[in-house]
Amino acid sequence: MKKNIQSISITFSKKKPNGFTLIETAIALGFLTVGFLVLISLSTNYMKTLTFARERTMATFLSQEGIEAVLAKRNENFKQGSNDVWWLEGLAIQTENQSTVCIDGTLTTVLSCSDDGSKLYRDAQGFYMHTPSADTQVFSRKIILRPLDAATFETAKIIEASSQVSFMGKQVELKTLMTQWNPLSN
Repeated sequence: MKKNIQSISITFSKKKPNGFTLIETAIALGFLTVGFLVLISLSTNYMKTLTFARERTMATFLSQEGIEAVLAKRNENFKQGSNDVWWLEGLAIQTENQSTVCIDGTLTTVLSCSDDGSKLYRDAQGFYMHTPSADTQVFSRKIILRPLDAATFETAKIIEASSQVSFMGKQVELKTLMTQWNPLSN
């Protein structure tokens, strides 16, 4: 018995490596690095935005506090019940001369309207006060009383931040009309 073998074909295939090449690894590390840097940048900007919003909110609250202090002084004058007391008595306005006046945040000192206002200092507990014994000076507040007529004043509170905060160089200005209307009368 004779067997015929026609052909035998043997092929050897190159086996692909199971790992990454050096170029693939470098590209993957590049993408990871860029992604990491983007995340760091986003989180840094987010923190700056939060800080700015917190400081702006604090400046708004301090400005509102100034308006409420002037209104409280007006109401205190009305509470005395005497016609001899001018309705803005005690606000560092010496006369009823109907001119624009700027006073500090304590309501007791007349300032030049070109002044930067009275400094507000933050103490260790986080409260803002006018005494320089507190730790850091962050904001300054100026109260502007501008007469519109004999019975109406426009009250503006300007808060400006010092160089210690991200709010630096920015201002918050709140305005309200304050009248001789007595909220304590019947």
